[in-house]
Amino acid sequence: MTRARVALAALLVFFGPELTAAESTWVYSVQLTAAAHVSPPRIELTWVVDQVPAEYFTVHRKRLGESAWGEGVTLPADANSFIDENVETGARYEYQVIKRSLGVDITASGYIAVGVQAPLLENRGKIVLVVDQAIAGELTGDIARLEQDLTGDGWIVVRKDVARDGQPREIRAAIQAEYQGDRAGTRAVLLLGHVPVVRSGSLNIDGHGARPLPADVYYGEMDGEWRDANGDGIFDENVLPSDVELQVGRIDFADLPGTYAASPYPSEVELLKRYLAKNHAYRQAAVRPAPRALVGNAIGDGNGQAYAANGYRLFSALLGPARIVSARVEVNAPPEERWLGRLVRDDYTWAFGCGAGSDFTVSNLGAHGQWNDFWASDFLDTRPKAAFYLMFGSWFGDWSQSDNVLRSALASRDLGLAAAWAGRPHLFLHPMGTGESIGYGMRLSQNNPGTQYWNHVQRQLRGVHIALLGDPTLRLHVIAPPSEAQAGRAGADVLVTWQASPDEVAGYHVYRTNGDGGFTRLTGDPLTGTRFTDLNRALQGDTYMIRAIAVQNGPSGSYVNASQGAFASYAGDPTAGERAASAPAETVWFDDALPAGAQPFATPNDRWQWVRSDPAPFSGSAAHQSEGAAGLHFHFFSGATTPLTLEAGDILFADVFLDPSNPPREIMLTWLTENWEHRAYWGENLIIEGTEGGPARRFMGELPTAGQWVRLEIPASAVGLEGKSVTGMGFNLFDGRATWDRAGKRKR
Repeated sequence: MTRARVALAALLVFFGPELTAAESTWVYSVQLTAAAHVSPPRIELTWVVDQVPAEYFTVHRKRLGESAWGEGVTLPADANSFIDENVETGARYEYQVIKRSLGVDITASGYIAVGVQAPLLENRGKIVLVVDQAIAGELTGDIARLEQDLTGDGWIVVRKDVARDGQPREIRAAIQAEYQGDRAGTRAVLLLGHVPVVRSGSLNIDGHGARPLPADVYYGEMDGEWRDANGDGIFDENVLPSDVELQVGRIDFADLPGTYAASPYPSEVELLKRYLAKNHAYRQAAVRPAPRALVGNAIGDGNGQAYAANGYRLFSALLGPARIVSARVEVNAPPEERWLGRLVRDDYTWAFGCGAGSDFTVSNLGAHGQWNDFWASDFLDTRPKAAFYLMFGSWFGDWSQSDNVLRSALASRDLGLAAAWAGRPHLFLHPMGTGESIGYGMRLSQNNPGTQYWNHVQRQLRGVHIALLGDPTLRLHVIAPPSEAQAGRAGADVLVTWQASPDEVAGYHVYRTNGDGGFTRLTGDPLTGTRFTDLNRALQGDTYMIRAIAVQNGPSGSYVNASQGAFASYAGDPTAGERAASAPAETVWFDDALPAGAQPFATPNDRWQWVRSDPAPFSGSAAHQSEGAAGLHFHFFSGATTPLTLEAGDILFADVFLDPSNPPREIMLTWLTENWEHRAYWGENLIIEGTEGGPARRFMGELPTAGQWVRLEIPASAVGLEGKSVTGMGFNLFDGRATWDRAGKRKR
C-alpha cells in the first residue's frame, strides 16, 4: 500500500463511515465557487471544507486564455475563502487553489473561470464541418439545420464532404488549408458520420496492455509531424507532436450493433438523426436538463489518481457543490439509488461514472448480473438523462470499438450530447462557466503539460487518445431564442420583427449578413422591443438574425450570454414589412413541450409520445404522436398553470400530419375550461361526445390531406371559448395515426 493509501486508511478509522473508500474522492479536489461583484469590482472565491485537515492553501490567478499563473498567495489552514479586489469589470479570470493536507499525502486542487459581467462572445470563429459522404444524402435537412444552429451561435461554417474510406492525411490537409488561410479565426472541427478514424501510438492507458488508440486530435493539430515509420497506417505518436490548435468533436454511430440490447438498435442514419434533433432541441432550450450533476464512483481514490475528483472539481465550478449528487455503489445498494437508477429517475446536466469496465459494460453502476453492471445498451433501453457524460473504466478510451460505452451515450433517446474519457488524464472544462464551449475546455486539457492544470497523480498527459465524442461547440447555459422573425420593406427601410423569448432577458441584438459567411451586429445596446428598422437599406437578399441577450449569473460569476439566432430573410418583397408590422399577433401555447404545470394522460390504446422524425416536426424539434390504433383512442393533458386565454374574435389553431399509410377516419380536438364540452372534429361523425352541431361537437369539414402538415383553425366562438381560459387540450382519433405539433391562437 502506498503512503497515500495508508494515510487515507488511517483517516477512515479516524473519521468513521462518513469517509468511505468509494465515496471519499472529493478530498482530492478543492470544490470552488465564485461570486462576482461589479461595484466595486471584486471576486470572492469560496470552497468546501472536507474531512482532511489542511496545512495551508495557495491561490493563483491568471487571465482566461493566458498560459502562466501569477504569483501565488498563501492562506492559512482554516481558510475557506479568498477575496480578489484587483479585478476589472468585463474581464474573465482563472483561479487555481491548491490545498496541502496536514500529515497526509493528499494534495487537492481546484480550478474555476470567473467572469465579472464578462462581455458577449458573439463571433466564435470558423468551424470546419467534415461530413461523411455515405450519410450526407439521407441527412440533408438535418445537416442544414445543424449548420443554421452553428451559424446562429456565432460560428462561420465551412463544410467538407469526405469518403469514409478516404485518406486521413488528405482530410487533415483540407482542414489545414482552411486554418492556414485564417489562423486566428479557424477554431473548431466537427466530424459528422464515420469520418476515417486515425489510430496512433502504443499506449497502455488502462492497465490492459499497450495498443494503438483512436486519435481524433490528429484533425485538430495543425503543424506537428505525425510519423508512420513502418508504413502500417498507424501513426507512431503517443503524445502530441505539438499543441492542438482546433477544438475537435466526433458524432459517429458506425458499428453499434447493440450487444445485450433489449431490442435492435436503430440504424446508423437514424441514430445520427436522433442526435442532431437532440442537439437542436438543447440549443433552442426546448429541452433543459436540471442544473445538477451525478457522480457514480465504483473505484474509490485509485491510489491517488482520484478519477472521480475530476467530476467533483468540475461540477462545483459549473453548478455549485450543493448540486452534486453521489450515487450509491455498494453491493447491496438498491437499483434505484445506483448511477443508472438515478439517471433514469432524474435528469442531470452532468454525470461522471467510473468502474471496472469492458468495451460495453461498467461494474457497480447498473443492475445487471453479479457485478451490478451498467451496459452500453442501457443508454437506449432505459432512457438515462444527462447532457454531458465523463466516464472512466477499462477499454472505454478505445471509443472506436463496437458498442463502446462512450459512443453509446450519444445514442440515448434523451439528452446524451457529449461524452469523454476522463481520469487519465483529468479534464479541465471549467471555462464553460463563463460561456466557452466544451471543445474549448477539451483543447485546454489536451494541451495541458501538467503544470498549468494539476491534480494529485498525473497520467497520460498530452496523450493522443484524449478525445471528445459529440458536438464541440455546445455550451452550458442556453437561453430560449426569439421566434417568428420576419423582414420586409417599410418605405425606404427594412423592418425586422419577431416574437419575444419566453425567458427573462435584457433585450435583443439584431445582425445582418456581412458577405463573409458571418453576421455583423446592427444594434448597440440590446433592444427592449421586438422590432428593428434597418434604415435606407436598398439591397435585396439580406438575412437578418435576432438573438436574445441576458446576463448569466452562477457559481462562475457573471457574463453576457446570447441565445441561438432566429433568422429572417429579406428578398425585396415591397409589402412584407408593412404586413409584418400590421400582422395579427399569434400566440403559440405549446410546441416542443407541454405548457407549464400540465399533466399528460392517454387511453390504454394510446400514449403521449414526443417524436423527432417520421415525420419531421413542422416546428421546433419535436411533435407528439398518436398510436396507430383501431377505434377511438386519444391523448390529452390538463392542469396547465399558464392557460390559453381566448378573447372575442380569436382563432384557435393546431398543426396535424395524418399518416398516409394508416389515416384516421375522424380527428377531434377538445379543450378544457371548467369542463371538456368544447370540441371540433373533421371527417366522419364517429366519436359520440357532446351534442352535434353545438360547441360541444362542432363539425369543421373533411379530413385534411394525409402525408403533409396542415394547420387546423377553429374560431373560438364556434366551440364556446370566447372569454374563457383553457387549461387542457385533447387529441382524439377514430382509427389510424396522426402527429400533432404547435397549438395556440391568433387574432382574426
